[in-house]
Amino acid sequence: MTAGRDSRVRRTRERLRAAMVSLTREQGYTAWRVADLLERADVGRATFYAHYRDKEDLLISMFLDMIDHFERLGLAEEPGSVLPGARQLLRHFHESKAFGRALARDDKMQVLMRACEARLRRGLESRLPANCNPPVVVVATLAAGAFATTVNAWMSQGWLTPPDELADQLEALLGPGVRAAMAPAA
Repeated sequence: MTAGRDSRVRRTRERLRAAMVSLTREQGYTAWRVADLLERADVGRATFYAHYRDKEDLLISMFLDMIDHFERLGLAEEPGSVLPGARQLLRHFHESKAFGRALARDDKMQVLMRACEARLRRGLESRLPANCNPPVVVVATLAAGAFATTVNAWMSQGWLTPPDELADQLEALLGPGVRAAMAPAA
């Protein structure tokens, strides 16, 4: 793919994502159609379907890209964290409450939390040693599931805990167990 095409694809995706966020804030996720999105983003139907299956695929893709971005930031900013990027993700959720509430009203946060859990589990599995005890799948599933469930409860209860405080609490609760599993077997 050429640099010109890469930048065109990136701009198209950015316009689609911005249009999705604004439509969801204004109308709620289920109220708008793909046709509304395409009109708002000034993108053709064929172009949309070349990138996404449907509007939920766009939502999940946007969310997973955001998690990947925050994970890269977290690895640089907090290299010892067992959930790199969690702090940045929580801050983003806190700053984007209107969008989160709109998604929650339409039961889309559950879809995103399942995607989040799966993505975090894969990330943990890739960083854990193959011979950890308990097995990698157990440690990764437990930590990712605890994070996603806690974040979902945090958002549904109105973001009562500041995001940095919640990140510290999650790290304090999950970190020792994950680190213990990473230690070489005696």
